[in-house]
Amino acid sequence: MARKLMNNDGADSRCPNSDVRVVQFDLQQQMYLPTLTHTQMYYSRQLAFVNMGIHLEDEGKGIMFLWNETVGQRGSNEIVSCLYKFFTFSEIGYTTDKKKLILWSDNCGGQNKNQAVLAMVLVLIAKGFFSEITHKFPVKGHTFLACDH
Repeated sequence: MARKLMNNDGADSRCPNSDVRVVQFDLQQQMYLPTLTHTQMYYSRQLAFVNMGIHLEDEGKGIMFLWNETVGQRGSNEIVSCLYKFFTFSEIGYTTDKKKLILWSDNCGGQNKNQAVLAMVLVLIAKGFFSEITHKFPVKGHTFLACDH
């Protein structure tokens, strides 16, 4: 059912006169550098990287935010920072006159389903970027978002 709703939202956003923007976001599995499989490397210290994918359904375009463990972790502050920068800085390439936003993300409470994301949504509305924002979460275990493809 969640997949059907996601597809319907995406189809609505692609209509020529639609006032809806659908954005899906998710973190990729943590990556390590160097990526050697030699057994001695298993016990060596590797640098961890985090990649957050944001997918614009109506444009079929993906944006990635990449950082390493010396800059930040995988918490709500990092997620909100990426999303806020994505929506507010046109240098990244995000521009729209659509005033309704539908966010899709997984059910992770520490990253996506918390007060920090809610506060960011309220700020986006208060600053006039959007007039209406809906945040939707698929059922746990069925979070195959466009970023995961």
